[in-house]
Amino acid sequence: MPDAALPSVVAAKVGDPEAMRDLARQLVARADLIGTTATGATATLDDATFEGTAADRIRGSVDDVRSQVSDAASQLRSVAGQLISDAYEVERQNRLLQEQAEAKAQEALDQAKADASTTTPTTTSTTTPTTTPTSTPTPTSSAPSTSTTTTTTTSTTTTTTESTSPAQAQGTSS
Repeated sequence: MPDAALPSVVAAKVGDPEAMRDLARQLVARADLIGTTATGATATLDDATFEGTAADRIRGSVDDVRSQVSDAASQLRSVAGQLISDAYEVERQNRLLQEQAEAKAQEALDQAKADASTTTPTTTSTTTPTTTPTSTPTPTSSAPSTSTTTTTTTSTTTTTTESTSPAQAQGTSS
């Protein structure tokens, strides 16, 4: 039986690490945008000239918003970092699942080959040459003989052997 190649095996996946990395890049871009926008807006207010109780309240509120925006941007970057870290773990798990699926498929292929080899009748022919010597005349007189005749006959014997599985011997098919 010719050696069959293992077909392409695709295992179930835990997740999509490339999509996770893409989302992480988007989160970092949003964090950068939030940070840049907040810095620009507060810088404009810092450059404004006004004084008094209302100015102090506005500046205090702007500082609170700046802190909250900075915290939000920091949290987005943190989530992005965790997504990138998790993407490596997802890749590792996906590789492991793929390797397990390929090993299982190889076992199934090997088992199918083994099953096929035990259920397929095989016929072998053996040819054995045999040599049968004939009698050699011996001289009957005391005079030296100048020639001796030896005749050799060669015949060929062919043996055919057929083997079947136990299921075939009982007349059932598997």
